[in-house]
Amino acid sequence: MDYPLDAETIMKLSILIVNYNGASYLGNCLRSIEQQVHLDHEVIVVDNASTDGSCDLVKAGFPNVQLITGGKNLGFAGGNNLAAGEARGDYLLLLNPDTILLTDVNSAIEMMERQHNVGILGAKMVSGGGEYRFSSGHFPSPLRHLRFSSMYKKNGFFKHGNFPSGTGQGHAVDWVEGSFLLTRRSLWRKLGGMDEGYFMYGEDLDYCRRVYDLGFLTHYFPGIRYVHYGGFIPSRLPMLLSGFKRYHHKFSTLSQQILVSWIIVSGLIARIILHGILLLITRKPDHRMKVKASVTGLLAVIDFKYCSEEKSSSS
Repeated sequence: MDYPLDAETIMKLSILIVNYNGASYLGNCLRSIEQQVHLDHEVIVVDNASTDGSCDLVKAGFPNVQLITGGKNLGFAGGNNLAAGEARGDYLLLLNPDTILLTDVNSAIEMMERQHNVGILGAKMVSGGGEYRFSSGHFPSPLRHLRFSSMYKKNGFFKHGNFPSGTGQGHAVDWVEGSFLLTRRSLWRKLGGMDEGYFMYGEDLDYCRRVYDLGFLTHYFPGIRYVHYGGFIPSRLPMLLSGFKRYHHKFSTLSQQILVSWIIVSGLIARIILHGILLLITRKPDHRMKVKASVTGLLAVIDFKYCSEEKSSSS
């Protein structure tokens, strides 16, 4: 199953980067694209109202990069949708600004052109120190919310990241992280891109689920490797929980939604009590931050809306 390419398609790959105050990483990311991507491609950077000189960096050092600026932070989904609207490639590669490509991406595209039922492809993610990091997993069921890490795929080769070499094959998964997400532009346009109801966290999961519902597969392709410096921090817990809530509202039954809410609320209350006690004993700022994040997350889950300014400052 596949969809015909549009007449205006004139290149193989469009690389989309949504940046928010990522100047300390962005230059290395763009240089890695220059070094590693050898097929016909374009790079589009959407800047989400950065204040750290990111735009000047792109203009001065990377004149071939298409830079799109706006007056506000559109979030990850909104920024990628804006970039994709300007893209001309057969394939779209969503890439975080705090990443470095370690290998060429051509073999991934070749695999997708051989297997027309693959709609999304992810790559092997490592930390800045070279350690393997989980970046794919299972669609969230209610019980997986008892431990968020259970949503990552950790069995078999995925446990330690020691995949067999030389096969050129992908491994079927439910979802891959949006820090490196390769997809067909025809699918992106058919689905209308990412759901902008997600500000940060969950939009990649949602996109993978909608591609799956169309009958396409998501594959993890360890032959492609990249560094990702970023990661989850406790202050972003409210956005993560809001993302899960939106996902279940769209894809789960009412009884499943109720069970998920009960599990999350119970876990947050326990977390508030635990870190509240530890804060009283140790006075460590880390526990104070976790209490604050858990309280804000609890309010988000039970429909108290935290302000968009806080969202923007956390992204």
